[in-house]
Amino acid sequence: MKSAPTSPERVASIDIGTNTILLLIAEVSRGKLKTLFDRETIVRLGEGVQNSGVLSEGAMKRGFQALEGYLKKCHEMEVQKIFAAGTSALREARNSDQFLTMAKEKLHLSIEVISGEEEASLSFLAVARDLKEAEKSILVVDVGGGSTEIVQGKGDAILQWVSLPLGIVRFNERFLLSDPVNPVRNSSRCDSKPSGALNLAGINLKCNLAAASGPGSAPEGLLPWREGLWPGGSMRGIISNGVKEEEWKAMAEEIRKQLSSFPFPKEPLSMISIGGTGTALASVELGLEKLIPEKIHRFVLTREALRNQLFLYRSKTLEEREKIKGLPSARADVILAGGTILYLIMEGSGCSSLMVSTHGVRYGLLYRRLTL
Repeated sequence: MKSAPTSPERVASIDIGTNTILLLIAEVSRGKLKTLFDRETIVRLGEGVQNSGVLSEGAMKRGFQALEGYLKKCHEMEVQKIFAAGTSALREARNSDQFLTMAKEKLHLSIEVISGEEEASLSFLAVARDLKEAEKSILVVDVGGGSTEIVQGKGDAILQWVSLPLGIVRFNERFLLSDPVNPVRNSSRCDSKPSGALNLAGINLKCNLAAASGPGSAPEGLLPWREGLWPGGSMRGIISNGVKEEEWKAMAEEIRKQLSSFPFPKEPLSMISIGGTGTALASVELGLEKLIPEKIHRFVLTREALRNQLFLYRSKTLEEREKIKGLPSARADVILAGGTILYLIMEGSGCSSLMVSTHGVRYGLLYRRLTL
């Protein structure tokens, strides 16, 4: 006698980061995940933690409001299970227990604060499940608000990983002081549908190992203190009305210094970028009016295209960056820091292009907790 088919289960995962809080609602059937709803809200939960060591009242209020809205959405969509994970800001802030307790008592939401290792592992799992057909080793890079995770692996196996305090909010507050802080705005992804199967064989993720300068030397064509790289003349001082050269130089030097702790392999790699920085860069390259996950997922961005975008962002004020087609206005103040981190990782790994993935910790969280 045949058993009755199991009805699909609706589940949700919430990724509570330093810069954004993300919600994924999915349907699980026969061991497979089908995306129903995917949303990102920029709340800057970790705003000021770099200097104060604590979550501010304003940041906690923004985070609480985002979670409240997400739980309402979960109720509307009849979600049966919710998994929530907190990352860098909640790991580091001395008063994170206050936020966790508030979420538990007022929203009945249990948040697990995960380690940098677990964050890296979940990021890798999300990408590995999506790119099962990848033949080369993959280098998964998650540039977040408070930290950056770099994971090298092949198949389902992680070969090496590192979690570094290279975060776009952290570095914006520490180095790019001449760039005014962007007021926090909500930035939402559109509801997404699962992307169709794509053939990786047709995507060329080139790695030029011979040309790689490595994290300990000057990245070719990028460093702000080299002359003649900016179209039309010198790059001294402030470029147009944009970011000061000495600030960008100091930031790039600190990024290279921290990346030197990661032994980039001498083998060909496919570099995958997850997180909002990569999706924003892809959106600008595609000239999208709004973020469209189906167009951004698995988009390939070359190192040259990224370098050109960095020059564009450096040359403009925050107000001018907010008007760039494809760039979410809430990311206008942190896109330079995020893009620079990605560029220098490309240089260090020798990869001349990267693939952008819209998947991340929230996907890995469901795969792991549901043992899919």
